[in-house]
Amino acid sequence: MKLVELKCKNCGSLLKVEDGVKEVTCTYCHTSFILDDEVQHIQHDNMYESGYEFEKGRIKAQDEKQESNMNEDNVKSFNANFEDYSGTQSNLFISELLDNINTNNKTNSNKKIDVAYEKAITSEEKEIIKIKHSLGDNLKKYEVILDYDEEGYVNKVTIEKIKKHFSFFEFFFIFILFVSLGIVLISFFMFFINASWFIKM
Repeated sequence: MKLVELKCKNCGSLLKVEDGVKEVTCTYCHTSFILDDEVQHIQHDNMYESGYEFEKGRIKAQDEKQESNMNEDNVKSFNANFEDYSGTQSNLFISELLDNINTNNKTNSNKKIDVAYEKAITSEEKEIIKIKHSLGDNLKKYEVILDYDEEGYVNKVTIEKIKKHFSFFEFFFIFILFVSLGIVLISFFMFFINASWFIKM
């Protein structure tokens, strides 16, 4: 059988009563009372309270979801200024990235971005401009790595020089060039020896 919980009208103790029982006696203060109207009233109050708690929870969940969506949109919007520059980039694009970082650091003091290049790590405008000028010509390539804080915002940009690795074809071309140069030098040397021998005769 289903149990209904209610409070004693006299002492306030919690009573558990089987559904359908018409009269109950409190085990603490021994007061007796009839349940018909009381149980219906309690069941109605519990339904109202449960509905109220459900609605409160539903509204809270909607607010949290809306806040979470707004936060995700803020993170995406913030990061969009920097994520396109991730990966291998030329100096031209890195200059734009550093300008974006300086603009961000001026306007978002609570979301400053550090720039790491060689041994320097800074978020100061003048230092970032020095890094920008030290990168060299527009043809140089660099690797750009982004780091994120615990909320998902970009908080550090690392710029690394790319070490040159020769491809097979470049290596082969250099090899042929050196072999050709060697042949030319040997030919010249042989010609010089033959010419001096011919003069001595």
